[in-house]
Amino acid sequence: MTGLRDLTERQKQIAEENGIKTKTLSSRLSKGWPIEEAISMQPHERYSRVNRKRTIYGVELSEDDIKTARRNGIANKTLQGRFKQGWTKERAINTPVRKSSHVYGPAPKPEIEGEELLQIIGRIKYMRMQEKDFPMPIPKPLLNKLKQTGRTLEDVRAVKC
Repeated sequence: MTGLRDLTERQKQIAEENGIKTKTLSSRLSKGWPIEEAISMQPHERYSRVNRKRTIYGVELSEDDIKTARRNGIANKTLQGRFKQGWTKERAINTPVRKSSHVYGPAPKPEIEGEELLQIIGRIKYMRMQEKDFPMPIPKPLLNKLKQTGRTLEDVRAVKC
C-alpha cells in the first residue's frame, strides 16, 4: 500500500497545485488509488464546504447566506422560525434579532419603602386575622425590609383592605 511517505516532493507539489489537500491525498492512497490518479483528479466540488447548501423549510441557503446570518446574530432556530412564518431569504438573514429588555436577568423590582411597606404588611396582617385555618404568610423580603427600617411586626397595625 502506498502512503504519503512514498510520494516525491514533485508529486506532492502537483497534488497541491491541483487543489488536493493532504488529508484527501492520504485517504485516496490508503484506499489503493494509483499515485497519478490520486494527485491529478480534482476533488468533487459538491463536497466542498463553500458550495454546500442547506435547506431550511424549503429555502436553500448557501454557506455565504449562513455566514451573513451569523454575522447578524441569527441562530438556526431563528432562521427556522422566520422561514416557517413565510419570510423571504434576504429578509430572514439580514434582519437583526430584536434584543430583549431582560437580556441580563429579570427586570428589577420596584423598591417598596416607607408608608407603602407599612400598608402592604398591614393588609397582610388584616387578612391573616380573617383567615383562621391557613393564615397568610408575610413574604420574607418584606419582613427583612421592615427590619431594616428598625420596626417589628408588632409595630404595624392591621389595615382593612
